[in-house]
Amino acid sequence: MKGVILSINPFVEIVDITNNVERHNIIAGAFALYNSFNYFPKGTIFLAVVDPGVGTRREPILVVTNDYFFVAPNNGLVYPAAVENVIQRVVLLRNEEYFLKSVSFTFHGRDIFAPVAAHLSTGVKPENFGPDLPKDKLVKLKLSDYSKSGNGIVGKIIYIDVFGNVITSIPNKELLGLKFGTEIVSDSDGSLAALLGASPGASTSVSIMLEVLKKCFPKQIESKEWKEKLCEMIPTYGKSLINNPELCTSIRNKTTQELKLEA
Repeated sequence: MKGVILSINPFVEIVDITNNVERHNIIAGAFALYNSFNYFPKGTIFLAVVDPGVGTRREPILVVTNDYFFVAPNNGLVYPAAVENVIQRVVLLRNEEYFLKSVSFTFHGRDIFAPVAAHLSTGVKPENFGPDLPKDKLVKLKLSDYSKSGNGIVGKIIYIDVFGNVITSIPNKELLGLKFGTEIVSDSDGSLAALLGASPGASTSVSIMLEVLKKCFPKQIESKEWKEKLCEMIPTYGKSLINNPELCTSIRNKTTQELKLEA
């Protein structure tokens, strides 16, 4: 795609927002774009391709907003960002003059969207790419999709970043009542539902995970088999290092060796 763009406009500056969106995950792509677009200068052209419907009847479009241009498939991918910046017009990409000469069934990112974005960057007017599409034909996608029932809020997981942080569709304003710190939330049958409010790394700390095990498996964790296994995995399980310098030194040496902290 970059090669196509540069062959049409060798002077254009290309910036990658991300290439790590899970394939076919439109919601994750929309989230990444929505949280990035308004940091770019006015007039930026966003080429967004998460396209599980490639080769079908889904339309290729150009969305023009107050400050930006979005070139993408009409599947909701650019809707949250575009509507945030106020949509002015939607153009259906039909003028093959601005496509590659040979358009495949499976790579419209290269054959349609990239060349259109490149020609747009050279000054080609939006109306040259095709007829207007009524705004109500733009596929809508809501990132803040949730419901409330009593004291409960039900949402969806929309994105998981490379650090393991889980982003839900529940907006911050609905979570203001949550207290800070890690809290283990379980279902009525004792099964684990979630860890809330964990600071970075807290959800993988030994003390937190032991609390999870106690919450989810209160009977098993007291059994001889589980205690032996936990002692094997955590040599300090059930012991205190405060008044046991020998154990403290042993654990420190073992940790240093395992993590290769010393040559």
